[in-house]
Amino acid sequence: TEPVPAFIVNHPCWDQWNTYKTNTDIHYIRTQQNGVFLDLEGVLPTLGELTVTELLYNKISVSSTVIKQGSHEITDRGFILNSTTRKAGTGTGDFSASFTSNILENTAYTLKAYATSAAGTAYSNQVTVTTPVYNQLNATFFNTAGEAVSYASVYLKRVSDQTTNAPAPTAVSAKSADLPAITGANRDEVLRSAAAWLASFVKPYRENIRNDLELLKTVTYSVPATRSTAISRTDQPDYDYSLTTQAAGNIEIRDIVPGTYAVRVSGYGIVKDFYTLITIPSGVSEKTIENIPVLSGGSNIGTLSLFMPNTATRPFASSVANDNIVMLVQMAPDYVKTWKGKTLDNLMLCPMDTTSSMVIVARNSDQLEQIYDAFLSLTDEEGNPVQPEDPMKFLDFIETLSRRVIMINDVHAGQTNLIPQSTANLKKFFVDQLKNSGQWGTISSFITENYNVQLQENDGVVLNMIIQQQGNKPVLMTDGNGPAVAGGNGLILPSDENVTNLNDVGYSGNWHLGITVK
Repeated sequence: TEPVPAFIVNHPCWDQWNTYKTNTDIHYIRTQQNGVFLDLEGVLPTLGELTVTELLYNKISVSSTVIKQGSHEITDRGFILNSTTRKAGTGTGDFSASFTSNILENTAYTLKAYATSAAGTAYSNQVTVTTPVYNQLNATFFNTAGEAVSYASVYLKRVSDQTTNAPAPTAVSAKSADLPAITGANRDEVLRSAAAWLASFVKPYRENIRNDLELLKTVTYSVPATRSTAISRTDQPDYDYSLTTQAAGNIEIRDIVPGTYAVRVSGYGIVKDFYTLITIPSGVSEKTIENIPVLSGGSNIGTLSLFMPNTATRPFASSVANDNIVMLVQMAPDYVKTWKGKTLDNLMLCPMDTTSSMVIVARNSDQLEQIYDAFLSLTDEEGNPVQPEDPMKFLDFIETLSRRVIMINDVHAGQTNLIPQSTANLKKFFVDQLKNSGQWGTISSFITENYNVQLQENDGVVLNMIIQQQGNKPVLMTDGNGPAVAGGNGLILPSDENVTNLNDVGYSGNWHLGITVK
């Protein structure tokens, strides 16, 4: 009736010896002699491993199991955190508890389970854990006028657990062409000089134009789905957090998981679906999201795009450094006809750096080819200026087509931008250059200052963007999970002639590239 000696308990056969006599509470060690039992007292309970089931900055949850009671019934069991004891019942079996009082962030704690009977107290293994840092996001949103974006819906989707080396926007110095001055004593001389100026202006894009024309021959129109403006919940929600900004344009997310998040903002008076990426480190973060484009006008404003309003956006980058990227979005006439009669107001895109580029807004592939042919006629194979045989044909291009070429400069990288067509079109650049050179009066009777592009009957919209990738940095945002929409993801990579759309390089969505009309 003495406590079991330690050398017996530690014997490899203890689990075979340690048992109970049938239909009794007598604890005994079975011997080799049949029917002979040695009654023993003082056998401690046996506990399983301690498991930490939840570890938060302000909460620790644990569990364990009393596998065997030993020689006496279990009268107390529970856990010890440092010097704090938390009781969790009696008897054998599973038990658990949570510690929430006085738990501090980023603090080490030691835990173990215990079980007590008349024979004494047994303990589980001891575990040391460190609570994580408390994470909180405080973000404030401002529009391009510097005003708070109030009462807007904000959705966040965690797209990477990285808080460093994540695909973040880059600021790249815009390339400025060394452009010649426009000179001349008469109309024809001015036009020829202007053609040389324009050839120098578009020279960086010439090498992609032929490849782009080949893509147009392989892509056919199909009617895209109507763009939804609502987020619908599924088994896998498109967002991890959904909030509404306060009057001051601020939101607060407590206990947020650190990482890189895609952000979508939707509200009255701003661009229809604003996107950006933010990286949230451990701790309390203060973020300011500025320059959200203003888009007022209510029902008079239309937004045409084939990308879906997904929060899980994904920046695109070619796997080949410094690749020339040619992007194509084709909106069929059946989709565009809703906005017939409206005027092109802005180009909408989400660039990932500030590199200069251009986007052509054509009514169809034939018109896009016509614009490209005009570009090609201005330069030779090396991109050097070629004088037009008929200056008046060059004048026709300037008057009717150049307003459809939008120059992209000085954008806000890593977020949705609106580029006003009225001030960023090539015709406006050309007219301003003529005025700055003192040559506007020479040809002002042949060129108007009308920059409007109006959607007509049976017009589609073809958006064609050309940009050189800076190293391996992303160039333009896609809508991530899509789904892919016919016409929304055309792509040319000079590094791979087999690529015709985003799907060919492992992307399932569409370009974040569209227009607004009014």
